[in-house]
Amino acid sequence: MAFFGAPTSHEDDPERAVRAGLEILEGISEITAEVQRDYGESFNLRIGINTGLAVVGEVGTSAVSEYTAIGDAVNVAARMEQTAQPGNLQISADTQKLLSGSFQYETLGVIDVKGKAEPVDVLHVLGLQFDSGVSRNVAAPLIGRDEELTAITELMHKSREVNGQVVSIIGEAGLGKSRLVSELRNEWIKHEPEITWEFSQGIPYDMGRPYSIFQNLVRGMFGVELTDPRDVIHAKVNGALRAMGGAEEAVNLCIVAVEKIIAAKVLFEAPNFSAEAIKNDVFSVVVPAFVAAENESPRAVIFDDLQWSDETSKELIINKLDYVTGTKTVLILAFRPAPDSPAQEIRDAVQSKVPDKYSEFVIEPLGVDDTNELITELLHIKDIPDAARELVLRKAEGNPYFVEEVVR
Repeated sequence: MAFFGAPTSHEDDPERAVRAGLEILEGISEITAEVQRDYGESFNLRIGINTGLAVVGEVGTSAVSEYTAIGDAVNVAARMEQTAQPGNLQISADTQKLLSGSFQYETLGVIDVKGKAEPVDVLHVLGLQFDSGVSRNVAAPLIGRDEELTAITELMHKSREVNGQVVSIIGEAGLGKSRLVSELRNEWIKHEPEITWEFSQGIPYDMGRPYSIFQNLVRGMFGVELTDPRDVIHAKVNGALRAMGGAEEAVNLCIVAVEKIIAAKVLFEAPNFSAEAIKNDVFSVVVPAFVAAENESPRAVIFDDLQWSDETSKELIINKLDYVTGTKTVLILAFRPAPDSPAQEIRDAVQSKVPDKYSEFVIEPLGVDDTNELITELLHIKDIPDAARELVLRKAEGNPYFVEEVVR
């Protein structure tokens, strides 16, 4: 048994658990094949995940004890595992509700769990899928952000005239940075159907993995799935980059460099290339190749949650600043105001390198009037009892995400 959320909790513990489970299944696949080949025996495992309240702490005696979790949530997790097929990862609906759009599922129906009056909804996690960066559907329109939406849209139009722009959207968690980016995408595509929209997002547990943000970016650009074998990745990257045009030698170098970025274990799967050689390829070839493509049509490149950027991606974004302002590109950087984060270093570099092309928008909590409007839109009720409205106002403190959660 492994558990996430104690002794240290994170906002994405359910997602971390599912990603860990998928990697365990991927890692066991080679051993499964070896046992079948060498001994003619089937060998596999199954994984079950549930999310809920548990009692966590030292259990046992002074002589023998262990740090563990006990309770109903643990029992349901065990039931998820016991009823899963070999080689499968099975989760409860309580876990699925807390996950982002990063996974593909198969609904399996319900199972009975001892001690629970109602059966539990169960899903089979098929694997990862690329997150386009479009925020989840919400019942209410974007409220209280008209000024920012209008101003950034104007900057995006300005970039059409080979007048690249860099925009920072800064705000605490839940204030609506990602939602604003999603609305910008909808607005621009509505008026500029030929726009290319590229998205990547920082992930806290990827901060130690080189090029993690750019891996996510180029996977989306080239349609590369996380499960694609090397030959399929090469075919996709090769076809897309050659379609961009350019000198044969430069295109060949670019293909190699992009494939190095995409490789999830870049330094292990490319043992003949040092980290410095990979970095030189990427900085000298990939960035100029992207810039050449960015001159052809309007393009938005979005890096969300930059406070969780890895070191190499941070350097690569700063390097890209030398090129972006002479293109039809708007570079949108969204991050939390953490003074010691990689995002702050990127912000400082933008202000130093391209101050005349840089705009910054700090997202503040909603005022009382906007919060009231959001509550009304979410509930579709105008005459909400004052006590109920004041409860939401007090608990949410102007944070749109908290308003949604409290109302729900």
